[in-house]
Amino acid sequence: MLNVILIDGHGLLFRTINAAVYEQKRDYKFGPGLEVVEKGKVDLYSNWKKIFISSLFNCIQLFKPNKVVFAIDDRVSWRKKIYSNYKISRKLARKKSLIDFEEFYPIANEFISDLKDIMPYVEFVMCPECEGDDIIAVFSRIYKNENVTIISSDGDLNQLLTENVKQWDPIKKKEVKNINVNAFLD
Repeated sequence: MLNVILIDGHGLLFRTINAAVYEQKRDYKFGPGLEVVEKGKVDLYSNWKKIFISSLFNCIQLFKPNKVVFAIDDRVSWRKKIYSNYKISRKLARKKSLIDFEEFYPIANEFISDLKDIMPYVEFVMCPECEGDDIIAVFSRIYKNENVTIISSDGDLNQLLTENVKQWDPIKKKEVKNINVNAFLD
């Protein structure tokens, strides 16, 4: 039986960039409108890469998988085409963030591309107009007869839990308890 981990790629990206900001926040100087003075950006991104790699390797070390799938969100989601206000609160939060996401995304994309070259044993998956959740849902079905661990704090993924499919919350550092999926969906 395979031991598979399905990693919520953007969950990991956001968790680690926020950790990097938190670590470096003391190095920022704020202007009168709480705007960040351009201090520490290079350190922020190199620090982020270290935290990201450490988190990725910790998941691999903890679960000792035979198969690793890293699910990556496409910038365009089919959900946004159906509902224009989908995740609108995140867009507003990004405007207030210390992170310049327009600057961060190209850096993150290039970094992920580099990881693909140096980590051929990890399957990096992005599908047009899909989010990592969609990819994780498909792979949890493909590997439904294997030992699958979803690495994500996203509560929406709870509906995928079965006897063979577990979820590990990397923020709380514990397994998400199996829930009554029908009650959750209601």
